[in-house]
Amino acid sequence: MAVSQAFGPTRVARGVAIETDYVPTVGTSAKYRPVRIAVVGVGQEGKTYAFTKRDITTLAEVADVYGYKCPIYQAVKMLKPPIGVSVGDIPITVFPVEVTALGAKAAGSVAAVGTTTSTQTYIIRAGNSAVEVTLASGKANADFIAAYVAAAALVPDYPLTVTDGTTVATCTVGWEGATGSLVDISVESPDDADLTFTIVQPTGGAGTLDIDDALEQFGDTWYSHVVNCEIADETNYNKYSVANEARWEPGVYKPFKVYHGTAVTSVATAAAITDARKSDRTNSLKPVPGSLNLPWEIAARHVQALANVANVNAPRDYGSQQLTLLDDGGAENQWSEADGEFQYAVIRGLSTTKIKNGVLRVADSVMMYHPDGEDPPAYRYDCDIEKISAMIYNIDLIFNNDDVDGSPLPPDDAVVTNPSARKPMSYKSKLFQLYDVMERDAIIADADYAKENTIVEISGSNPKRLDVLAVYKLAGNANVISVTQNFSFYYGGE
Repeated sequence: MAVSQAFGPTRVARGVAIETDYVPTVGTSAKYRPVRIAVVGVGQEGKTYAFTKRDITTLAEVADVYGYKCPIYQAVKMLKPPIGVSVGDIPITVFPVEVTALGAKAAGSVAAVGTTTSTQTYIIRAGNSAVEVTLASGKANADFIAAYVAAAALVPDYPLTVTDGTTVATCTVGWEGATGSLVDISVESPDDADLTFTIVQPTGGAGTLDIDDALEQFGDTWYSHVVNCEIADETNYNKYSVANEARWEPGVYKPFKVYHGTAVTSVATAAAITDARKSDRTNSLKPVPGSLNLPWEIAARHVQALANVANVNAPRDYGSQQLTLLDDGGAENQWSEADGEFQYAVIRGLSTTKIKNGVLRVADSVMMYHPDGEDPPAYRYDCDIEKISAMIYNIDLIFNNDDVDGSPLPPDDAVVTNPSARKPMSYKSKLFQLYDVMERDAIIADADYAKENTIVEISGSNPKRLDVLAVYKLAGNANVISVTQNFSFYYGGE
């Protein structure tokens, strides 16, 4: 076969034809899988929107389509805050979940007791969202209610709609579903406060919600990080896990990770959740003990930090990444490294956070995965899945392209002139180049081992089949640093 096919083989008339084709090669630096964030949750009750996935670029767009008072907005605000570090141009897709039956919004109330004797300012929080109410001297409950209603109306993303219930300020959560009952109302009073408050926390949130439709819409797109804005319970953990295990399948190979948040202060309580899911390499529970933030806000802010790292430096672990914007829960609620609470959490598949130099940060970022007898657990560390995904992505680039599909497959020792023919050794050479690149980027270690153990051969039973065994060792990370310091005294004359 002629080297060039710019002119067909029967061409005899004079002329010049120049055909230009792109021939992909393995670069000198690593390519990572494209990071894409999915947000699964419910919108504000009363807003009309399609229950189909939507790519979003701005927080304003989210408010316009799904409303301010909903988990979708609250999560995206942590990914793309008006002020602060955001995920930048990392794509975000929203998967709205429909409330299909028995939908109800959670509701509670606040009432003031007493009369002010001076001008005083009170902060009424709903989760970590707050409004200020300033009352002059001589004001009582009716004045507080009116002022609270007015103040809340000025803050579009305050999660509560506040109305005058005559004797109480009625506080209705902005969306339907059980997650509405997670909104916690609290009042911060001045030191000279004359008022005390009777708070009834929101209850009654209800609705049949199913994330299945959202997961079905993932299609062939490789979403990497999923923020769960729905109830984090065994049912939803299982649904995410089943869907993701299908995406680990050889014919799909596009796995994702799902992030959930918690503010529980007991490490034993949080670890009991993850310890029950020993084979779960899909879900990750991110704690900020004692935080005022809602669970999906905690999860989304983690994703902001993790996704930014994964996008530019996939092999890096996430230790010490800042979790700005979140309420840190206070030092008194932090789990102790010295008392073994971090160790207790991690070996049970629970992530950890810490306050370091006054800033809340990621400590251990792990998946729930920790099977008995597997040491170390293969899918324990969040960043290791990014390394594996980088290898999947690059191996796919080698084998899954138009240039390879259907190309002649002669044996390595054959002499061929067909320019589209590809011998097994040519694919092995590309894998070897990839190993060198990935070793330089610290995604894998010991490239020589990978080369020695990788097999690329024509099938012994099907001449149109190429069998490939790609073998490699993931590089580690500096997570545990053990130092022994020996000292003695100096004596004169020594």
